[in-house]
Amino acid sequence: MNDFMFKPWMLAAMEDEGYMDTLDGLVNRVAKYLAKSLEGIEEVTISKSVDSNAVFAIIPEWLGEELHKKHYFYVWDESTNEVRWMCSFNTTKEDIDEFVADIKAIIASHK
Repeated sequence: MNDFMFKPWMLAAMEDEGYMDTLDGLVNRVAKYLAKSLEGIEEVTISKSVDSNAVFAIIPEWLGEELHKKHYFYVWDESTNEVRWMCSFNTTKEDIDEFVADIKAIIASHK
């Protein structure tokens, strides 16, 4: 049996001790950092309020195609090319900075 298997009682204990609130808060702050880092990029429009670990944005199709070559994300609405970028408990500021730098580099090479 796997000694590292996550047991349901562990989750309950974490919730009782407030750890889940801490993780949720961290992930939400990272998502807000991503949204803030995207401000001012004309080709990226944040389409929904950032209230969780998801950032929804409308981007040009060409940007999505190029970005998909390096980063995985979901196209939420193909008719508007709205995408969903997810953050997790192990997403770092450096991850976000690299992602945003890749977006800016793709845009610069497209112009």
